[in-house]
Amino acid sequence: MVEAALNYNRTFGDHAVTALLAFNRQEIQSDATLPIGYINYVGRVTYAYKNKYLAEFNAGYNGSMQFSESKRYGFFPAVSAGWVVSEEGFWGESAKAFSYMKLRASFGQVGNDRIGSDKYYYLQTYPQLGSNRPSFGETNNPENRIYEGKEGNTEVGWERANKFNIGVDLKFFDNKLSFTGDYFHERRHGILDYDGTISYIYGMMAPNDGSKGFPPANIGEVVNRGFEIDLGYNGHVNKFRYYIRGNLSFARNKVVELVVEDVVVTDRDEEFMKEVMAWLGENVENSELTIDQLASHLGLGRTTMYNKLKSLTGKSPVELIKEYRITKSKLLLRTGQFSVSEVAYKVGFSDPGYFSRCFREQYHMSPAEYLKTHNLKENQDTKTA
Repeated sequence: MVEAALNYNRTFGDHAVTALLAFNRQEIQSDATLPIGYINYVGRVTYAYKNKYLAEFNAGYNGSMQFSESKRYGFFPAVSAGWVVSEEGFWGESAKAFSYMKLRASFGQVGNDRIGSDKYYYLQTYPQLGSNRPSFGETNNPENRIYEGKEGNTEVGWERANKFNIGVDLKFFDNKLSFTGDYFHERRHGILDYDGTISYIYGMMAPNDGSKGFPPANIGEVVNRGFEIDLGYNGHVNKFRYYIRGNLSFARNKVVELVVEDVVVTDRDEEFMKEVMAWLGENVENSELTIDQLASHLGLGRTTMYNKLKSLTGKSPVELIKEYRITKSKLLLRTGQFSVSEVAYKVGFSDPGYFSRCFREQYHMSPAEYLKTHNLKENQDTKTA
């Protein structure tokens, strides 16, 4: 790892200015696996006037070896502002009971370049054949061979999230009672995921089938919004000091888009698949969902529907529904607002243990492992003045 930074900090009467320029280059490698490399340029400028008008701008220009040369770098800015109302001259009469008030707002963008353990999304892979290997010679021993694996995607780029936050900080009775309230809104777009809806007729296996399949792409969009409230009180009885704190949070997220384009061959089939996906989206939370209900909605017999879905997707209706549920579960997990059990119920699994097994089968990691990986993804945080 290589790091370098320049700092500036100066006060001009009532004005205070700070600045930072930083460079970071790192390589992450575990055991004998292929390394992942990053180059990050970071800048930050802050301004304060009499400690009551506050502003900050920061930005990161980050490069990841996960992407091709034309998509490697991403620019992620953030801006915030604050007003300490209690520093104003008109606040004097309220100081005893209402000792502090700060209003603040921030907007910024962060990026993610990781999906599971995959690396170098733009490169074609050539895995080693593990079974059905050919044998030659007198010993008849199986020979090691490689085959054409996952295709590269030179157009895949950074997943981005736009984050907006407004908040207020209040203190009462000589700072003994404190209140903090925040409203947040996040739109995550260009989500890195595998387009598991592409039909097998295109000649590739599913991405969860070993090393075969299509590479990650920027698909899907999730909107998350809500509020957080924090209330605290500190005091003392003689020499005994105590602090009490409580908090309340509420969040609601919506999967805006699960890409279903190019899943079929004809316009008629495309409309059919869109209707299937729309119905699944409306009924995914129903753990009692049956194939007969889907067939009835489509106006088809069970066998006819089975054959049509199998020909278009390479999957039976049961497999398609399970894959849709697991795909949506990953989007919900990525919001960070739900536990594994809550996500399981939201996508129609009545047994969180079975949900975890299905998730591992599709993504080669448990939901808990995926959450742990995702927590390390965001390369930059939105600052609040």
